[in-house]
Formats: sequence, structure tokens, C-alpha cells
Amino acid sequence: AEIGVHFPDWAPDGQHIVFSPISGFVAGGGNIWIMEADGDKQRELLTPPWNNELGIDRVYARWSPDGKQALFLQSEYDFGVIDGIGRRIPHAYRFFIYDLKSKKTQRLQIPEHYKTAGLDWMDDGKSVVFSAVRIKLKEPGDGTPYIYNIYKYNIKSGSITRLTDHAGKDYDMDWINDHAHAVSPSGKKTVQWGQLKSFLNTRYKTLKSFSSGLSNFFLQY
Repeated sequence: AEIGVHFPDWAPDGQHIVFSPISGFVAGGGNIWIMEADGDKQRELLTPPWNNELGIDRVYARWSPDGKQALFLQSEYDFGVIDGIGRRIPHAYRFFIYDLKSKKTQRLQIPEHYKTAGLDWMDDGKSVVFSAVRIKLKEPGDGTPYIYNIYKYNIKSGSITRLTDHAGKDYDMDWINDHAHAVSPSGKKTVQWGQLKSFLNTRYKTLKSFSSGLSNFFLQY
């Protein structure tokens, strides 16, 4: 049967895709799945989460740069009725790294009250970058829009560095190297967006050079 998906990510070797099925969210819980690049062999990557009291969603799966691990977020929650309206009540946000060879899971020491709206690897797999807002757990919130900022977590030291600090909504980030224009696995193919970025970068340098030359012309006369 066909299923809808959330947050797909293409493996560096181009052979597999990890994702979270939409059907899991409807049922009150979701897991990380994996499939072949052509959509074949859809299956759960991890043992299904189980808690007879809380709903559990696993989302934002991201391949490590070497394709040997998968980073993901586990959201734990229940539901309550506030002023006649059903609301999700957060209990914890936990970050994990799953090793595909050993099938072991490592939990990262990021505080559980960081409500997260996107994550990725950075520094060649040595760090994690994520967008989050610090909230009070086991409370439904008052409906005020959250202000997300971007943070960096060093896997070895466990240190957290705040990268942005403003009243915006920084989320759904994607970490790329300075030289990368392609968004295909391993940068082996330049896709339309990569070509567009390359074109815009060339146009910018041309306009900058033209502007500089024009300024020198007027200074001479």
C-alpha cells in the first residue's frame, strides 16, 4: 500500500532513503523507516517504540556523511483537554544516533526540553546542528508562537553553542560545505537547484566586478 512520508533523506551512496511515515503520526506514534532509492523494500529501520502511557514519534532522520549512521529525534508526549481543546503535551525531546552495522543506538546529551524543528550533521559528522526553543515540559503551552534559534552540539565534548539569537523562526536547516552547489548524494550530480545557485553566484561576482569598475571610472573623471 502507498504511504505518505515526512522528512525523507537520501543516503550519501544514493542507494537508500530514510523517512517517517505520515500514517504513524495519525495513529499516535511514528518510527524511522528505510527503503531502496527506487521506493522498493519499505521497512522499519528501528525496533518500534513502545510506551503504554505516552505517544512516541521518531522524526528528522539524517544520514551521517559516511552513510554508516542515522541521526534522529524522538518526541514523547501525551494529550490533554485544555479549555475544551485537545492539545499535545510534551514530555521529552531526545536525540539519538543509530549505527547501521552494530544496530546500537547512542543517546546524545542534549537537554530534553529543547523542542526541535529540524536537525542535521555538521563538521564532517563531529557535531549536530539543530533548531530549537526551550520550553516547559508536561505543560500544553499558552498558544504563543515559539521563537526558534539554531544550536550546535559537539558530540565528543557535549557542549552546546547557540548560533543565532533573534526573534525569528529558524528551522528546517540543511548543512552544506562552502564549495557545495549540488544537493544530490556526495555531490556527484549537479541538479537544477545546484545549477541555479552556481548561476546566481557567477552573476553576483560579475555584477560586483562591474560595479567596482564603474566606481573606478567615475573616480577618474
